[in-house]
Amino acid sequence: LPGYLFWEVDILQLAGLSFIAASVLRRWATHPMVFPALIAAVLVGSPALWGCLDDVPLVAPLWGTAGFVSFPFFPWVAYPLLGMYLSERLFNWAESPRTTLIMIVAGTLLGIVGLLTFEALGAGDYYRSGAGVHLGMMGFVLLWLAACYGICRWVNTDGYVFQRIFFWSRQVTGIYFIQWILFGWSFLLLGTGELSDMVAVVVGLLVLGLSHLLMTCKGVQGLFRRI
Repeated sequence: LPGYLFWEVDILQLAGLSFIAASVLRRWATHPMVFPALIAAVLVGSPALWGCLDDVPLVAPLWGTAGFVSFPFFPWVAYPLLGMYLSERLFNWAESPRTTLIMIVAGTLLGIVGLLTFEALGAGDYYRSGAGVHLGMMGFVLLWLAACYGICRWVNTDGYVFQRIFFWSRQVTGIYFIQWILFGWSFLLLGTGELSDMVAVVVGLLVLGLSHLLMTCKGVQGLFRRI
């Protein structure tokens, strides 16, 4: 049991593995169809991996099905791959009036396909879901991005609230790490998981505020600059 717990898999471990994979892929995945093909392969092929070699702790972060495996690399690496594929294209299209329309159409189509294939491609549970579930979620992501593009295009974003959101978006990795560290200690010291809903909300707001304050420090930002 201790050997398995050493490999306990949560979303931060997925993030680390995804960064490693991204650094490798960037060097050779130059053809525009490589990432769509990889995403499709991950979504379709992942269910075949779940449960294989479950007695080997080393594969737990990759496709393990034990109770302590919350976000296995397969299939969740599909989202970092999607981000890598879209990032340069979205930046290049940012000034194009067609960007929002393209994302709305693509997001709607993915959502429809996801709904139609929800059961056929394995609904599963949240942590290990089939391709239909993830296609639907990717469709939502694109529709959300389209909404964000529309807001930024038609609404004045120079105000305090929007600037804070932009700051959190730029520093999302550091804030995420800090938040999970603070939440972990709050569970250990305060028993946050046993508190009432309202008290837990207050703790969450305090964690958000502390995370923001810490990320405004240049020294803390420097720790995450290369991530």
